[in-house]
Amino acid sequence: MVHEHGDSPYGDELRMLAAALRRSGHSLLVELEALRLATQGKALLWRALLAASPQDARLDWGPLEQLLHRARQQSETLDSLHDRAAAGLLSPAPSRGATAVTATGKETPS
Repeated sequence: MVHEHGDSPYGDELRMLAAALRRSGHSLLVELEALRLATQGKALLWRALLAASPQDARLDWGPLEQLLHRARQQSETLDSLHDRAAAGLLSPAPSRGATAVTATGKETPS
């Protein structure tokens, strides 16, 4: 399903992942990595179907191209979230009174 009006196809999932970061940074990284692998698998499927579309009239190139584009955008979003979560988890502890940034970009007192 293609989302309109700029809605994020991962909106609810990202909110859940942000909550997971507050519980355990390691579990967030694992969840983001799993989502990234699943998204990569979708992209490979769309690419395979696009390659077969010239020989099979049942495969409409336009929607497949949109799905591939969306999977690439999702991968970029997940990569960015993973980088931010990893940096927050693996960097030295901030000094007293500093703020931490959650996976959603919201600053919280540390």
